[in-house]
Amino acid sequence: SSTKNLGGKGQADKGMSPEKYANSDIIKRISKHPAALRLPDGRLVMSMWFSEKHSPGWWKKVLEQMKKNGYPAVLVAHFNTNGQLQAFKDEKVCYGMAQWGCRHICDYAWGKYGRKYTDLLVYPVSSQDVRSRGCGLWEAEGSGLLRNLWTLARRDKADWVFMDTWSDYTETPMAPSTYIGFVPFDLNAYYSQWFKTGEQPKIVRDRLYYFYRRNRSDLKPEIGPKWNFRITKAKDEVELLAFLKAPGELKIVIDGKEYKKSAPAGITSFKVPMPKDKQFVP
Repeated sequence: SSTKNLGGKGQADKGMSPEKYANSDIIKRISKHPAALRLPDGRLVMSMWFSEKHSPGWWKKVLEQMKKNGYPAVLVAHFNTNGQLQAFKDEKVCYGMAQWGCRHICDYAWGKYGRKYTDLLVYPVSSQDVRSRGCGLWEAEGSGLLRNLWTLARRDKADWVFMDTWSDYTETPMAPSTYIGFVPFDLNAYYSQWFKTGEQPKIVRDRLYYFYRRNRSDLKPEIGPKWNFRITKAKDEVELLAFLKAPGELKIVIDGKEYKKSAPAGITSFKVPMPKDKQFVP
């Protein structure tokens, strides 16, 4: 699809034939792949971020061509804006709808709003949004953003969840890495089980997870522009997220200081200030 016409009213239709798109080698290869998501009736589930850059009519032609090719599919539109929700609903082109979502802790109302336009509502879940292009980021408050979005998905009775975006290292990585570790695997396993069953999983062993940036937000870079926090202010904190089988005492030692917190059985978030003008490992 064209990357030059990224308006939210189908501007990308120009220069990209829906038939050419449906007949592309990439779409055909994906359509045959055994790991691709399918409905019980065998139809392939398609989705694209910023679906509204193409018009509802364009998507209809894509789906029609795919059916002719022997790969019937449905579209779960993934919107970046809200201006075309009604148009997509009126054209009856969507099997479900998702939205890109917020990247800071807030009472995100996609569940209530999106239900006006779709029967299958998909909630976005992300752990952070740190963009190497433009040096911009949102304050995720440690594990707070991830846990809040899972909580809202349950509250709003979302049907599905999209994890945005697992391996996009220019924007929102959740995939385990040298610095991130395996925390996203563990937390998403726990909260997805809670989401799917409707019951909070029992904690059968103690687990401690830590979250912090490698430097404070007020660091002056020696090379390149300063990173900017969007929408909300930075919170220079170290978080210890504890999953406890029984009550216990949490402790963080950092910069020669010791912080303690009594925690009940269950999940406890314990945060302390990051030291100023010092390198550290908590």
